Amino acid sequence: MATVSKPRPLTLASAATIPPEFAGQLLADVDGIAQRMTRQIIAETDLGDSRFRTLSYLRTLTEACRDAVRTLIRLLNDGRGLRQGDLTRLGSMGAQQAELGVPLEVVFGAYRVAAKVVWQDLVAQPALLEQLTPAAVVAVTGVVLQYLDEISAAVGSAYLATRERLMRQRDREREQVLRRNSSPTSPARSRCRDRKSVV
Repeated sequence: MATVSKPRPLTLASAATIPPEFAGQLLADVDGIAQRMTRQIIAETDLGDSRFRTLSYLRTLTEACRDAVRTLIRLLNDGRGLRQGDLTRLGSMGAQQAELGVPLEVVFGAYRVAAKVVWQDLVAQPALLEQLTPAAVVAVTGVVLQYLDEISAAVGSAYLATRERLMRQRDREREQVLRRNSSPTSPARSRCRDRKSVV
């Protein structure tokens, strides 16, 4: 049975923030970062099913990346931590992937790819590193890693809860079919009686 753990509150120390001007530059490039994430995820994960190459799916994936990046930049800009509902919203992608039948290991693989892009485009930027003290770099890095961990946990919980719900739904539907077929008035039983009477 899937268990949904309560997420730990993510709070930031004052040193774990980035300069406002750098945050502004990142926000201006959110669409570009999200698109790079999408391209990398498609290139590096096993999404061979044609359903995952459609324009609508790619748009959904890009929007999820955009939301996650924008939320992280906000965290690093204001230092106030996650807002109520952030993880529920970000984790909902896990439920969508469960409904589509994407294996959980593929989902987590996609988030590992996204984390690499976040690291390259945010944390490892020379323009940012030049403006931060070594202690601030460590603090910002810690926040980014914790944020990515929180998202992964939320996505995994939503995925497992949705998969369990879908399995229960399939079980109920299977039981209903069996009950209908075993009923004396069911079409299948009627056909069976008709064949016997002909014989």
